[in-house]
Amino acid sequence: MKTQEPKEIDPNAEVGYWRKNFVHRPYVARGASFADFGPNYRYRVDSYGKYPGCTFDQAESDMASKWTDARGSSKLRWDNAKDASRDSWQRVSDMVERATSGDSDHDGK
Repeated sequence: MKTQEPKEIDPNAEVGYWRKNFVHRPYVARGASFADFGPNYRYRVDSYGKYPGCTFDQAESDMASKWTDARGSSKLRWDNAKDASRDSWQRVSDMVERATSGDSDHDGK
C-alpha cells in the first residue's frame, strides 16, 4: 500500500492529546494506564497514511494483524485496543479533512 503521510498531523502532539484525554473515553476502564493505551494511539497515527481512502472498518483487519508487533509494552490485545484505534483514526481523519477538501474517510462529514 502507498504511504500518504499528512503533513498536518504531528504524532507527538497527538500522543500528548491522548495522554491528557484517554481517561475520559468510554472504552477505558477506571484506573487504566496510558502505558497500555499510548502505543495504540501512536500506532494509529503513525499508520494513518498507509490506508488512503479506506474507512476504519476496511483497514481494521490489516491493522489487527500487525498490532502484536506494534504494541510494544502495551498489555492490550487487539480486541481491547480496537476502540482506541478507531477513536484515534477518527480524530486524525477529521483533522485531515479540515485541512483538505472532501470526505477522505467517507463518513459523510
